[in-house]
Amino acid sequence: MFALAIYQGAVREAIVANKHGGAPALAPALGRRLANRIAADRGDWIPDRVTFVPTPLRRRLARGGQGGCQPIAEAVAHTLGLDLIDCLRLTRTVAKQSLLPDSRRRENVQGAFDLKKSYGFNKNTDLAGRHILLVDDVLTTGATASEVARILKRGGAASVHLAVVARAVRR
Repeated sequence: MFALAIYQGAVREAIVANKHGGAPALAPALGRRLANRIAADRGDWIPDRVTFVPTPLRRRLARGGQGGCQPIAEAVAHTLGLDLIDCLRLTRTVAKQSLLPDSRRRENVQGAFDLKKSYGFNKNTDLAGRHILLVDDVLTTGATASEVARILKRGGAASVHLAVVARAVRR
């Protein structure tokens, strides 16, 4: 797992602003910084592809089509010279994780993600043997990341590493 910062202060404000689309330059800046952290700390592990935790359509539309992890992941992929794959979809409505107690977060996302299928061939994205870098904005309990990583591995990924802009620290 790669984390750029702790979820507090200016970092928290930047993530919240990015989620709501109020500052379109934030996502590329956060993504580039996160990519630089990954490049410095990845050791021998080299990802093949970058993907991201999808944002529910209703939330994206409510935010004017902006925000979420995709633009951060785009910047990470571009900076690292990797392909970005939009391979995940939500299978049902999920509550906002940030509004739930930690004890309910795993249950909230369990079974809520799947791989997208190609419209033309009804096949999933080919992840066989790939090393996937999964990008999200904040890591709190790890429930979402664990569920999405499970789906990617079930789809054939050899490994999944998580990269987040910030991780929450509970006191």
